[in-house]
Amino acid sequence: MTDSKGTGDETRARSESASAASGSLPEDVSACLVEAAVRSNDAVLVLDAGGTILWSNEAAERLTGYSRAELQGMSAAALRDALLDNSFSLALVEAITAGRSFRTLLTGRRKSGELCYADVSVTCLPGPSGAVTRLLAVARDLAQSRLMENEMRRLAYFDPLTGLASRSLFLDRLTQALGRAAAGDRLVAVVTLDVDGFRRINEAFGPTAGDDLLRAVGARLSGRLREGDTVGRLGSDEFGVLLVDMKRSASVPAVLDKILSTFDEPFPVAGQDLMLSACAGVSVAPEDGDEPLALLKQSGLALARARAEGPRSQRFFRREMDVHGGEFLSLAVRLRHAAERNEFVAHFQPYFDARRGSMAGMEALIRWQTPDLGIVPPSRFIPVLEETGLIVEAGYWMIGEVCRRLRAWRDAGRAVVPVAINLSPLQFRQRDLARTIARLAREADVPPDRLVFEITESTFMHDLAFTQATLEELKRLGVTIAIDDFGTGYSSLNYLKRFPVDLLKIDQSFVREVSTDLDDATLVFTIVSMAHNLGIRTIAEGVETDEQLRILRILRCDMVQGYLFARPIPAAEEARLFSGWAAGR
Repeated sequence: MTDSKGTGDETRARSESASAASGSLPEDVSACLVEAAVRSNDAVLVLDAGGTILWSNEAAERLTGYSRAELQGMSAAALRDALLDNSFSLALVEAITAGRSFRTLLTGRRKSGELCYADVSVTCLPGPSGAVTRLLAVARDLAQSRLMENEMRRLAYFDPLTGLASRSLFLDRLTQALGRAAAGDRLVAVVTLDVDGFRRINEAFGPTAGDDLLRAVGARLSGRLREGDTVGRLGSDEFGVLLVDMKRSASVPAVLDKILSTFDEPFPVAGQDLMLSACAGVSVAPEDGDEPLALLKQSGLALARARAEGPRSQRFFRREMDVHGGEFLSLAVRLRHAAERNEFVAHFQPYFDARRGSMAGMEALIRWQTPDLGIVPPSRFIPVLEETGLIVEAGYWMIGEVCRRLRAWRDAGRAVVPVAINLSPLQFRQRDLARTIARLAREADVPPDRLVFEITESTFMHDLAFTQATLEELKRLGVTIAIDDFGTGYSSLNYLKRFPVDLLKIDQSFVREVSTDLDDATLVFTIVSMAHNLGIRTIAEGVETDEQLRILRILRCDMVQGYLFARPIPAAEEARLFSGWAAGR
């Protein structure tokens, strides 16, 4: 019995040794398993209880980079050296000891040294005595899965056409930037811009040329970014720029100008060099809020307003832009009849000589007074006027009303001062603007030199040739030209030299902290000095404290305006308008 059994063991050992040498599966593994293992796309390894590889299939060669002959007889120690996670070896020992199976994700190296990733299942196969004699390891190569996962991640976070951040990644980075900004007391600006006339280019040259153009725009925008900023593609021809670590909102226009210099050079489109431009809308956190989606929506609203103003326009978000659809339509219907129903009224806010304290002029402000709603805040109805184009009719009403008031004040013996009127970008582009102003002044028998027209910086940039011709035509009438909110737009010395500008109104964002922030005081001083060197006078807006007034006098600002002196006053209250508000200051 003993000899017979010993002879059987020796025979089995010789058989296994021969099987190992030939690469065939050991006899004690079922025939159906053999068939499955050979045909499997997964790597299949059969190991003995000591961890030595007895057999492998072709898929194991592809996964490991070793030939089947090299794998044959590879020891557990050699296998462990190829792994980057030692926990697999420990789990293998525990499985053999306990006689149970396990599954794990494994990171290792191929024979070439290249990393490989596999989903590995190890099944313990007991012998007749119940002890584990064989291990069946099945490894699924995760390289393709990881490639697919990475590609899906790339498609989720990056625009496939331009390679820029997608909307999803843009919002993710905006969220992170808002958290850092709150901790460091900094601002974050969200810029939305689109290419003017892209649809016409796409129609004229075809979608392939349009795609090439978008890639070129994206590449140039990326090249204009500061470290830490992000540019993404948010829509067909709409791009987003995230400006981080901003000290003040007044710094945003200079950075935005650099980004928009992308369009200063022509773009090659279908063999032609085309000059393009872009409109931009901006929201700033935390001034406009700190919720990513809301900030993106707000910059989009500002972009819509910029589009309405024409090519190369820039607009910052203002609360009055966020008028809901139902209210918008209701107000639009009522505003169409506001002028004929005499519902528009004029209020006037005086401004004063900074040194002498005497009244130097007034700014005319349109108000809407209805029988049922009373005085409607400008933040509710002016955006509707602009969006619907009714701002042109309302603007001409305002010019006529100012002329009529000037005539009435003169006839009453008042010392008539110049009155400033805001010109919307849409009204400025009206071809008959100068002729209409001349007619309204003539009908009221008012000299045009009593009229001041305030124009925002972005209005200048639509069409430089048209702008220059219009301003020169206005100047021939004798009116005064003022740039409103100076410093929040392009702030270009070029147009200050080129165009006939008489006044700069320094935006209140610079004035607000002029007495406490050295940078703001330096900026105001620079603006005033530059203006004086060009023969231009200055008005500081938003003056509310005596200390602000004191600093502005030191900085040689010519005129001041703000609640420190007077709030807007209805035209009917003439006594208040001409009562010498600043005489004692």
